[in-house]
Amino acid sequence: MHIPWRKIFLSLPVWAIVVNNFTFHYALYVLMNWLPTYFELGLNFTFHYALYVLTSKMMPYLNMFVFSNIGGIIADHLVTTRTLSVTNTRKLLNTGGFLVSAFSLMALPLFRTSGGVVFCSSMALGFLALGRAGFAVNHMDIAPRYAGSLEYFSGYCRG
Repeated sequence: MHIPWRKIFLSLPVWAIVVNNFTFHYALYVLMNWLPTYFELGLNFTFHYALYVLTSKMMPYLNMFVFSNIGGIIADHLVTTRTLSVTNTRKLLNTGGFLVSAFSLMALPLFRTSGGVVFCSSMALGFLALGRAGFAVNHMDIAPRYAGSLEYFSGYCRG
């Protein structure tokens, strides 16, 4: 099968997927790498709070798992009931998820308690995962025949 790489490289929807992929993974990796350090150095947690810290560090990722599934359910419902078109559903989930996530990340330094940090990071990762329902399946929307190649390309571009 001939893959039209030139069309893929020049396609604006493909580059939108690449940008969304990069944004999602950049925010995810920043939180994964810096959240434990922030708990330890920024909030001065010591090892005798280990169980509490372990539990609170786990909550944002558990929230991400839950919101990721909720995003799929919402998207399926909006599309199958014809409440919104596929395109508008993807835009709504992507934009809404990323905006709430961005505001949560901006609010994170304002909190000096572990509860506030856990809440903000949980909101950030949860809504980041909700936004993923807006772009992660776009490969099938824009080019079902070449979805695997588009997934490879967008994953390769994010690094």
